[in-house]
Amino acid sequence: MRRLAYLAVLLCLSACQADKAEQERVRSEDAVLTGGGPIDCTADLSEAAQVVCADTDLRALDRQIAERWVEVERVTGRPNTLRQRHVDWLADREAGERQWDSEGRRQRTVDELEEFQQAYLGTLTEELRLAAAVPQNTPVAALAGGCIGTALSGCTAPSAGYVNGPNGHRLAWQIQQGSTDYAGVSAGVILFRIDGDLLHPIGWSFEAGSFQAPEMFEQSGRIFVAAEGYQVGTGSQNADVLFRLDGERWTEIEIESWKSALAEALPDGLGVWKGVDYAWPEMMAFSSLWRPDDANCCPTGGEAVIDLRADGTALRLVGVTPQRTTG
Repeated sequence: MRRLAYLAVLLCLSACQADKAEQERVRSEDAVLTGGGPIDCTADLSEAAQVVCADTDLRALDRQIAERWVEVERVTGRPNTLRQRHVDWLADREAGERQWDSEGRRQRTVDELEEFQQAYLGTLTEELRLAAAVPQNTPVAALAGGCIGTALSGCTAPSAGYVNGPNGHRLAWQIQQGSTDYAGVSAGVILFRIDGDLLHPIGWSFEAGSFQAPEMFEQSGRIFVAAEGYQVGTGSQNADVLFRLDGERWTEIEIESWKSALAEALPDGLGVWKGVDYAWPEMMAFSSLWRPDDANCCPTGGEAVIDLRADGTALRLVGVTPQRTTG
C-alpha cells in the first residue's frame, strides 16, 4: 500500500480518444444483448454480425454463448464483474481485431471469429463449473477443515477465519490454493454469510495467484468488504474482490472498468502498466507511473494517487493526481 499522505487536489478527466469513444458506443449498443439474446439475423446488421449470420457454425456458437451467459449470470459469485466483461466481449467482437501497429481495427475472418467465440464459450463454461463447485450450504465447523467445495484440484486451505465490521457485521472467509485445468495454478477466496451453524457463500473468485485476508470497513455510511488479490505474472494485475452491504444483501462491486478512465485521465506520456495498490478503507489506489521508454521493471514517471468511488454496482474513477519524482 502506498503512502496515504499524497491526498491532494484531483485532476479532471481528459476527453476520450476516438478509439475509446467508439468502443463505448459499441458497448452501449451491445448492452441490450447482456440479457442473453443471440444476434437477430433479421435485423439491420453490423459488419461483424453479418459475418456471424452468414456462417452456420458461427451462428450456432453465438446461440450457445447467449444461452451459457444466461446460466452464468444467474449463478456466478461475481455477477457485476462478469456482466461488464460480457459487454466488453460483445464490444470487442463488434469492433474487430486490434491492429497494434496502427492502433486501428479490422474485421475478423470467419476462422478468427470461430476461435474468438470458442474461447469465450470456454470461459463461460469454466464459470459455470466454479459456481457448481461452491456449495450453497456448509457447516460452520468446515471452515477450519480442508477446502470448502471442489473448485481447485489439489486444494489446500492455508487460511480461513472471520472478518468483523461496524455495527456487529460479520462474515466468514476461506482462502484456497490449488489448480484448474482452465487456468493452471491459482488461488481462490470465498466469502460466507453466517446463518446459525451454516455458511452461505455471498461471492467468490479463483483468478488470483494469491489472496490476502479480507477486511471490512465503512465508507460514506456504507459497509464494504474487500479481499486483496494479485494475478500470476510479472504484471501483478489485480484480482481484488469488493462487496457492499445493501440492506441484508451483499452486492458485488465491479472494479475493473474504471482503469479505462484512468488511462484517459493521466497526462500524455505516462501510464500504469501493472496492478495498482488499493487502500480500501479510504477507497483509493496508488501506482507507479511508466514513461514510454521505461523498462517494465523500472518506472520513472513518479506515482499516481487515485481517488475512487463505488457508484451503483461499479467502482468509478473520481480523479488522479500524478506525483513526480525528484532528483
